[in-house]
Amino acid sequence: MAWTAINLGSGVDYKMSTSEIKWLNVDYADCKCDLKHDITIFPYPIESETADVIELNAVLEHIPVKLQEGVINECWRILKPGGQLIIRVPHFTGAIAWNELEHIKPYGAHTFDGFVKNKNPHSMNDYYARKQFSSIKVRIVFGKHIQFWNYLVEWLVNLSGLTQDIYEQSFLRPPSEGCHVVMTK
Repeated sequence: MAWTAINLGSGVDYKMSTSEIKWLNVDYADCKCDLKHDITIFPYPIESETADVIELNAVLEHIPVKLQEGVINECWRILKPGGQLIIRVPHFTGAIAWNELEHIKPYGAHTFDGFVKNKNPHSMNDYYARKQFSSIKVRIVFGKHIQFWNYLVEWLVNLSGLTQDIYEQSFLRPPSEGCHVVMTK
């Protein structure tokens, strides 16, 4: 079976394959998965350039900081050219980033810039990342279940990179739930 999408650190979020998408769910915990593997041990037992999409949903913040670069570099290795790495992590303004003991670090709109070619001329791309993605899109997301005005706040904050910067630097900001990051190989 040719896998086209990988759910790294799947946990209880087991994704069923469909006629369009073949999922490979990877985890080391006692849960339903297709491949038992600790994603902090490199290399992964997955062939290079075999996936169109890799998802890390609420996973990266649980991995020691020194190993996070290795996880992202392994994802780059496994992705096909043009493939996408989708990362969902807690934003530093949200309570969930700080309230869970196992969360190692929070994230911001520019956390992953060092993994993208020519994203930030002042970053240390060659030092931090051996693998370079061609593009990145970051969306700061807000909870909308109670605070309906967050639809407007989210739209305003994500108008541009500048509006994201203004939001992150302001002390008058409503808390965000997380960052949704899409990096393309």
